[in-house]
Amino acid sequence: CIVGPGVVGQATGKVFVKLGFETAFLGGNPEKTQRLRKEGYTAYARNDLFDGSYDFDITMLTVPTPTINGEINLSAITSASVDLGKRLKLGPKKYHVVVVKSTVPPGTSEDIVAKMVEQYSGWKLGTDFGLCMNPEYLREKTAYEDSLNPWVILIGQHDKKSGDLLEEVFKKFKCPIFRCTIKEAEFQKYV
Repeated sequence: CIVGPGVVGQATGKVFVKLGFETAFLGGNPEKTQRLRKEGYTAYARNDLFDGSYDFDITMLTVPTPTINGEINLSAITSASVDLGKRLKLGPKKYHVVVVKSTVPPGTSEDIVAKMVEQYSGWKLGTDFGLCMNPEYLREKTAYEDSLNPWVILIGQHDKKSGDLLEEVFKKFKCPIFRCTIKEAEFQKYV
């Protein structure tokens, strides 16, 4: 499930569909949701899937994290993490990998995303769910092509299990895959 179907989210999700992965989009913009549905994609509104039907193996957070007046606004990623925790709590209890693709300061994935998912799901990081940071390297005008033909894939992983599961998804791409810690991946994206 791609949470936040903006430029990055749509490019990522549409490439996954092309490669044969069952992929859904979930977002707060009704026009984008309708457009994705008209294009033949599975798309949900922000208030959907709080009924126990959230049954995905991986959630990718591609929500905006803008800098406003010199401050990084993390409200969207915090809100998306809270909502994900609530959805996981009600859905089937199976191992799930949470992947942060949004540009975030080092520490955000572990200190905000993981903590909010734990708090609102009752699940435990490393036991019930995994966590990765997977920065994207896209140009806005060629986002789809850049997603389809990445020059490199970086997986910042909480633990080996999280990284292994995410790497399985990316094995269809013909480029180097590197793994590191989550904070290293967050820092590298900012650089």
